[in-house]
Amino acid sequence: MRAVVSGRVVAITYPIEGASMTLRAHLKDDTGTVIVAWPGRREIPGVHVGAHMVVPVSYTHLRAHETSLHL
Repeated sequence: MRAVVSGRVVAITYPIEGASMTLRAHLKDDTGTVIVAWPGRREIPGVHVGAHMVVPVSYTHLRAHETSLHL
């Protein structure tokens, strides 16, 4: 399924050496927080805590307390 999410980056999870290279940004708005994941990326210019993002995403499943969105 496709969606567009927007919010402010409140946290970033950077991949550690030797682990799967997936950068994750935690986007928050008035309705909650979602985690957007970029497989194969260690960093992306402009993605930092405090940045506002509008991101087109696809998702395969939703859980009650956590949603992971992949680009």
